Amino acid sequence: MLDPDAQPSRHLEVRTVHYGPSTVVLLVGELDVACAPRFEAVFDSVCTERPECVVLDLTYVTFVDSSGLGALHRAWLRAAQSALELAIVPSSAEGVTRSLGFSQLDGVLPLVGDGPSRDSLPLV
Repeated sequence: MLDPDAQPSRHLEVRTVHYGPSTVVLLVGELDVACAPRFEAVFDSVCTERPECVVLDLTYVTFVDSSGLGALHRAWLRAAQSALELAIVPSSAEGVTRSLGFSQLDGVLPLVGDGPSRDSLPLV
């Protein structure tokens, strides 16, 4: 079910979808200095719900800056502190992939697979 309180930011939309014991946090757009606080607030809220697993879906993220990278790292730390399993579906956007590589977060964050096909996830 989509989070009814989710409000799109100017550059980023954050949605939460609950699938049984797991929660998916879907990001759509740009994860940057203007939008990172919104993502972190939603992620923290999800962590307080204590799902068995949090899936952070970056499939539709088109841009990430250093603030966004920091927010992803803090999300990983928050999940670890809360003893929650975290899986991150990476973006296929070249710039996002490059930023994760340059920052070496691609070797730290629990990235899974190559991300689903953009056609396989409905934007509801």
